[in-house]
Amino acid sequence: MTAIYYPDCTASSPSGEFSLEARSPHNGTIRHRDGRKSSDDEFGFKYRQHQSEFRYRLLDHSPRTALGRLFRGNDPQVGWERWQADREDSPGELVVSDDGWAVIRTHGFNPEVIAVAPDGRDVARVRVAWADGEHPEPAPDRRPPVYYWPLEELSYSTAGNYWSGNSWPAFFRRAGDPYFVWRTYRGRRLVLDLSRGRAFTDKASLPAGLAAAVAEVERAGVVALLGGLSRQMAEVRALLGRRADDGQEVQDPLLDRVRLVTAALHLAGVHRLRECVPYLREWEAVDCPASALGSTAMPGRWWMQNQLFRPVAHRALKLLGEEPRGYATYRFIAGEFTAPEVFPMPACLPDRAARVAMLRPDMPAEVVLELVGSPDFVRRSSRQVGQRYRWSEDWEYDLRDGAGWRTVRLHWEDGGRAGVLTTVDEVPPYWLDGDERENEFLGL
Repeated sequence: MTAIYYPDCTASSPSGEFSLEARSPHNGTIRHRDGRKSSDDEFGFKYRQHQSEFRYRLLDHSPRTALGRLFRGNDPQVGWERWQADREDSPGELVVSDDGWAVIRTHGFNPEVIAVAPDGRDVARVRVAWADGEHPEPAPDRRPPVYYWPLEELSYSTAGNYWSGNSWPAFFRRAGDPYFVWRTYRGRRLVLDLSRGRAFTDKASLPAGLAAAVAEVERAGVVALLGGLSRQMAEVRALLGRRADDGQEVQDPLLDRVRLVTAALHLAGVHRLRECVPYLREWEAVDCPASALGSTAMPGRWWMQNQLFRPVAHRALKLLGEEPRGYATYRFIAGEFTAPEVFPMPACLPDRAARVAMLRPDMPAEVVLELVGSPDFVRRSSRQVGQRYRWSEDWEYDLRDGAGWRTVRLHWEDGGRAGVLTTVDEVPPYWLDGDERENEFLGL
């Protein structure tokens, strides 16, 4: 099993009035519940992985009266304390509202979403389950109620089961009652009626009025997040630059908001938020490499490195009837990842369509990249040939002609030392009407 690192974590409410913290004695920051210090006899403490026995605290930072400061100082007041339960996974993410409601997302092989009231009571537990698996019926009469949320997005790994990447969590109120929604990148929503401890885990059970309120809170939240970050873009770029320079996670309050950006860019397109066009333009210009993979078209020393924000910003712009500037979605690198050699490609080409028309089968990948620059999307696949698997690769270039779009697809086969461009075909812009391409980006 792969080691899972569970650091101490903290989340703040939007106004900063409340914060929610999770600390483990295995991180050396608190004692055990019975008062013992951690020791090297404990695996989690010795190796700083698979930490458990987390203590959760809701902290109230609201201003104190003079008398309160006299007796308690300026330290935050502890609203409640909760310890990790037996057979409960350790925390992966915390969310807290300005009303003191808290949501804990646990990560492991039995992930859950746990809602906690301002007085510290667990009001609902939702177990994230396999979409094609068998799971018990919901138990709304239990205390706290237990529900199951089957997800196709749930992905198994030896480091736990993942589902929350590029998702969007939010608290909101409707008719004075508190609610919480967690939207996955594929559009599945978990809606919690907090005061009643009730969970809605599919569209069929969600009342129409509540569904409309959820969509509106998503729209408002996206505009607020992207608009707020737009006023801090210099700080954002500096933050992303620090992370890229040393490869280490940076501790910065701004990072919690930046982590939501990819989901916000996606939702700007989903909800057709025209007021977000200026923000999308800003984020398409942000150079933030994500992961790197080998390439069938460019084998050997070259690695294909995708961008984190650009592909999602590009599609949102296209859905809004806009044309992206043409910043590279991929780049090809060699050598050290900290200071790689980058294959030179043109970008933001005004005559891109004319250049793409010049492409022919058997062109080397280097010539293609020098002529038309980075593809908008790359899809890799494999098929079994005898006892081995043979890899192929599609590069897609989206071109706007007048008010419409078309896509040119280049198909590459494994040619040993160099990829072989076998076909150059025009295909319908399938990505305008479906989420297949974007789901591949967001699911990485």
